[in-house]
Amino acid sequence: MKKFFIVIGIIFLLFVVLRMCSNYSLSTILSNEAAFKVYLDIDERDFDSYFRLEKGTYDPNKHRVICQLPVSVDLFEPKCQDVYPVSSIHCGEVFEKGKYRKYAHFELKDTNFKLLLVENMGGTAASFDPDHSLYSRKIVASHEIPVKYSRGKINHIVIGDGEAYEYCSKKQE
Repeated sequence: MKKFFIVIGIIFLLFVVLRMCSNYSLSTILSNEAAFKVYLDIDERDFDSYFRLEKGTYDPNKHRVICQLPVSVDLFEPKCQDVYPVSSIHCGEVFEKGKYRKYAHFELKDTNFKLLLVENMGGTAASFDPDHSLYSRKIVASHEIPVKYSRGKINHIVIGDGEAYEYCSKKQE
């Protein structure tokens, strides 16, 4: 009977340890994963020239800018996200499940982010799939930008008129 309780105790300890490890990996970004938040440092009045469009094409009531991330994910997983104003950057931000989507090492494919000027169709940028014909017809223009990012953290990517960089890394230099 004593051996039985010892075996049950060992199984219980293993269960607790495994549970703690899985909770840790869900609530943090591991060293081989990355999360992104993209910021735009371009004035709306300059979108036409940035996307090489005829002057007056961009209309804030009809269009929006989203970012296609350098990831390769399954169907119904977000490939795109909204872009935010540079004034909202917070480098000390911690990862929160549900607020960010972290991408595993096998989902990260390269360093080319793509800004997309799309027709405003409602919904979130996360539901936009540029590889699907329904959505690809809504793309007005695109601009690809190579950006070095790091794994193991939230990357605050700033895309400007002539440059793109990971803001919090550049700030520390």
